Amino acid sequence: LHINVAAVRFQQGALAFQRDRLEDAYMHFRECLRARKYVYAYSKGYHLEVSTVLHELGCVAFAQKRVGKANEVFMDEKGILDQLCEEATTSSSSSSSSSSS
Repeated sequence: LHINVAAVRFQQGALAFQRDRLEDAYMHFRECLRARKYVYAYSKGYHLEVSTVLHELGCVAFAQKRVGKANEVFMDEKGILDQLCEEATTSSSSSSSSSSS
């Protein structure tokens, strides 16, 4: 799996969603998610690019009236964003205390 494959799959998913081909959109975004999780494995999946795909998957699931699945995916997205915010805050306060020493 390669980051370019993920980018192409994301664009295919966006186009399918725009054309109201929801099953195709979901499939493309799932493949994109798989590729991005592989590429960003070093971050344990806590990467903005992964959360972006989860957001799109949630939108597709909601459009399909799969509210439970949409909620699950949006909560996964939120978990990643919360983790990224926590890391940014920790990193920011670490560098602030280092520079003031």
